[in-house]
Amino acid sequence: MKVFQLLLRICICFILFYGLQGCDSGQRSRDRIIGGTIQGLPDGIMYLQDYSFSKIDSCFTTDGKFEFHITSDKFPEPVYAKMFHITGKDSTMRFFNFPTKRKINGYPVTQDLFMLDQEGITMIGKIKDSFFDRRKASSSIDGVVKFGKQTNTFLADTFNFYGRLKVKDIEKLILENPYSYHFLYSLEKNKHILSDAQLLSILKCFDEDVLASNTASEMKNYITSRSRMRLHNNTFTDSTGKQHTVLEQKAKLNMVILWASWCGPCRKEIPQLKAIYNRFGDNQNFKMVSVSLDRENLKWRKALETENMPWKQLLVDGNKVDYYKELFNINSSIPTTLFYDANGRLLKKYIGYNTETNTEIMNLIAANIK
Repeated sequence: MKVFQLLLRICICFILFYGLQGCDSGQRSRDRIIGGTIQGLPDGIMYLQDYSFSKIDSCFTTDGKFEFHITSDKFPEPVYAKMFHITGKDSTMRFFNFPTKRKINGYPVTQDLFMLDQEGITMIGKIKDSFFDRRKASSSIDGVVKFGKQTNTFLADTFNFYGRLKVKDIEKLILENPYSYHFLYSLEKNKHILSDAQLLSILKCFDEDVLASNTASEMKNYITSRSRMRLHNNTFTDSTGKQHTVLEQKAKLNMVILWASWCGPCRKEIPQLKAIYNRFGDNQNFKMVSVSLDRENLKWRKALETENMPWKQLLVDGNKVDYYKELFNINSSIPTTLFYDANGRLLKKYIGYNTETNTEIMNLIAANIK
C-alpha cells in the first residue's frame, strides 16, 4: 500500500510539473512549427541547420511526416536555415532545395536555404530525388510548400546586392520590403563598403521590429565603433594568449597574410609562403606574419599544428574579426597578402592564391629590404 501511494505521488508530481511547464506563458504557442508530410521519404532523421551548418534541431521521420519546434526565445530572428535527411536503413542523405525567381543563363536557380518564418512552414507533397552520388541526392518537394513572408521575399529576391550597391536602389528595395530580415542580413554582409551615413540612411528604411533586432543593434554599434578600428592602435593574440601588434616598426618591409583555417585556397598557399620564409626569414629588415580570421580558436590552433608555419601567427580575436576590412583597409576576400613599409604605408596587395605571382613577390621583397 505504501509503495502504491509513493508511486501515485510521483505520478501526480510528474503530471503537475510537466503540466505547468506546458502551460507556462503559452510557450508552445510561441513555437514556430516547421513540418509536413513528404510522400516517398523513407523513415530516418531530418536535420535542421543554420547558415554555418550548426545544428538547430532534428526529428525522426515516419511515413514521411516530420515536425520541428523552434522557440522564439532561442531564435528571436528568422535566420537562414537548411534541411537534410538521413535514411535509417542505408544512410542515404537527401539535401533539400527550393525554387527561386532567379535565373542564370536563362536556367532557373534553386536554393537550399529558407528562413525560420514566424508563421511557421508547411511542406506537403512527393519527394523528387536527383542523385549525384550513390547515397547522396539533391531533393525537392513536388507539391505545396507554404513559406512565410520572410522566406517568400528571400526566394523572390533578384536584386544583386553584391553588384549594385547604389544607396537609392537599396533604399527603394527595403522601403518596399521593410520587414525583410533577408535584406537586413544582406546589408550586414556589405556594411564594410558603405559609409556611416549610407548605412544609417538605409537602416531607417526598415520597420520597427527589424530595427529592434539584435542584428540591427549590432550594426549600429559597428557604425559607432569602426572609426576606432585601425591597425596601428590594435593588438592581436598569439597561440599562447599574448598580445602583439601586427607590424614591426624596425622592419623595412612587413608581409601580412590574411587567412583562416576553413579557407581552402589559404591552406594551398602555405607551401608558397614557406618558400618565401625560407629565403627571407633570417633578414632583419623583413618580417612576416599570418593573421587568422578564424572565429573558433581551437580550429585555428589545430591548423597551426598541422601546417607548422615558423613565422609569427596571430588571431583577430573577439569582435575585432567583424572589423578586419577596416583594420587592414581592404574590401577583398581571403587569402590576401599585404606589404607595408617601415612607416606602415601599404605598398602592395595581392588577392587570392596564385602561383604565378610568386616570382613577383620574391622580387618585391628583395627590392625593399636592401
